[in-house]
Amino acid sequence: MKSSALACSRPHTLRAAAAGLCAAAVIGATAATSTTAHAAPKASIAVNSGQAQGNRLATVGVTYTCPATADTVRMTVTATFSWGNVHSQPLFIEPTCDGKEHTENVKLVAKYNTIDKGAKADVTAVLATEKTVLARATKNVTF
Repeated sequence: MKSSALACSRPHTLRAAAAGLCAAAVIGATAATSTTAHAAPKASIAVNSGQAQGNRLATVGVTYTCPATADTVRMTVTATFSWGNVHSQPLFIEPTCDGKEHTENVKLVAKYNTIDKGAKADVTAVLATEKTVLARATKNVTF
């Protein structure tokens, strides 16, 4: 496995993946080291829409599917505004992984800035285990 993929398998994988730093390294390393073709269960994620809730709060609708697995799966959502990033609260969300589609309204809380109605941000949602990014999506959202 390449050193960049090893760095991505450390406990900060979700945080780095949410920032888009490890997805390519993990996927590339997995493809390079795989010798047996298995049809892996599919995971998917999509960012739907966002809504300013007033002051420093907003919600983002996220639709996802993930297979039942023995590995712990976490979901995180990050909104990148012109003034900085806002992360999901809690940072790591435990999705229901049963192979069915689920939609969740994820809460975002800004530390210092307000999230005004009409504000725009690139919103990235990630489903990942401790070692592997299962699905990732980014969408420009108007709150």
